[in-house]
Formats: sequence, structure tokens, C-alpha cells
Amino acid sequence: MTLIIPAPCRWLTANDRRIPIAKGRDIRAWRIAAFERAQAARLPQGLVLVRIEPVAFVRGRSPVRDAANLEPTVKAAVDGLGPDRRTSRTPNAVGWGLVPDDDDAHVRQQPIRIERLPAHPYLPDQLALTITDLIGGTL
Repeated sequence: MTLIIPAPCRWLTANDRRIPIAKGRDIRAWRIAAFERAQAARLPQGLVLVRIEPVAFVRGRSPVRDAANLEPTVKAAVDGLGPDRRTSRTPNAVGWGLVPDDDDAHVRQQPIRIERLPAHPYLPDQLALTITDLIGGTL
């Protein structure tokens, strides 16, 4: 399964030094975008173990030179696929429920790659998450 998430806002980077409120808005935007794409694609829920291979597709010059710097973006998107925590103490934390938890016991995440998109004025940057079910079943 490949989930394509058009960038809802700027890329989150490890070097982001904005105030937490501004950064939190972008984290939430990526999380919600991943949740909505998973919902639209009707991804399965309750998988035991998955591998996620992220690829950042950027227009023109990459926002960062080292791909690992985009890990906060991938983390926010994977959080949107993780457990549904809306009933917990964090009511704004949406999650599709792809896996019971987005920890190392349930998600094997590959390093992110950066690929270039053709320069096009209406084509947004995109994050592609290729999801592979490693166990072959749900809880």
C-alpha cells in the first residue's frame, strides 16, 4: 500500500527552531493529512507489524540536503496512522488505527529518501509512505 500525502504545510525539520505553538500547528496538519488520506484509502486497521518506507517528493531544490532532517515530518505522518487517541487525555491527537501503537514493536521504519518532482506551479510537495504488512493479519 502506498499512501500519497500532499504537503499540507511546510516540511518539519530537525533544525526547526520556531516556537512550540507554531511548530505544533504544522505537526497537527501533517498528522491530520495522513489520517484523512488513510481514511480515504480505507487502509486496514489493527495490523500487528508494518514496515513504512517514506519518500519525500519535492519540487525544485530540496528544503534540506540530508534526508534524515525530514524525520519530524515522517513522525507526524506516522502518528496520524497510529492508534486513535482521541478518547485519551490528548483529544486532538487523531490516529487511523493502522497499528495498535506506533512504537518499534509495531512499526519498522526505513530511512527517508528525497526525490525530485518536475517543476510545476500547481503540484505540491508530497510525502509517500509505502506500507507493507509484515505479519499478514490484524489483531
